[in-house]
Amino acid sequence: MVGVSLHVRISPGSAIDEALNFTHLMKSITHSLTAVRCAALCALLLLSGLLGCGDQSQLPYMGLWSGQFVLEDSENASELKGYLQIYNEHKFQFGMRGQGQSVELKGQWDFDEQGLLRLRVQTASVEDAEMNLEETKPQRDARLAEIRKGYGHEMRFKVSEDKRQLTGFPQSLGELYGHFEFEKGAK
Repeated sequence: MVGVSLHVRISPGSAIDEALNFTHLMKSITHSLTAVRCAALCALLLLSGLLGCGDQSQLPYMGLWSGQFVLEDSENASELKGYLQIYNEHKFQFGMRGQGQSVELKGQWDFDEQGLLRLRVQTASVEDAEMNLEETKPQRDARLAEIRKGYGHEMRFKVSEDKRQLTGFPQSLGELYGHFEFEKGAK
C-alpha cells in the first residue's frame, strides 16, 4: 500500500478561502446558538425549580379521600361508601357503591368565592347494583334517573381547618337524603 499526500496552497481572497471562512463562520454561529439555547434551558429549569411547578396551595387537596354518604335521618345507616380522588390540573374522579347503586363521576374541581371546594361533574355513570324483582323496567329506569339527577349538579364541600375533612351540603340521591363526608387518607 502506498500513501499519497496532497499539499494545496490556498491564496488569501480566493474563492476556496472565502468558502472555508464562511464554513468556519457558520460553525461558530451554530456553536453560539447551541450555547444560547442551553443557557436559556438551564435558566428556565432553575426558575421553575425556584418557583415550584404548579400551584403549591393545591397540594393539601390532591390525593385520595375516603368517604360515605351520611343520611340525615340518623336512625338509618347509609351503605354508600367510596372515594374522591383529586388530581393536579383541577381534575377529579369520584366513586360510590351501595344502597342499590354504583356511581362513577369525573370532572373538574376548583374553589368558589366562599372558599368551598366545588366539583363540577362532566361524566357520570350510574348503574343498578342490585336487581329488585318486584320493580318493573320503567320503575327501575325512573329510580336510576332520579339518582343520576342527584349527582348531575355541582357539589360543594366545606373544608376543615386542618384540610383533612370535606363535608358536603345536604342533597337527594333518589330516595336517600343526606350529605357526603370525606377524610384525607382514611381507609
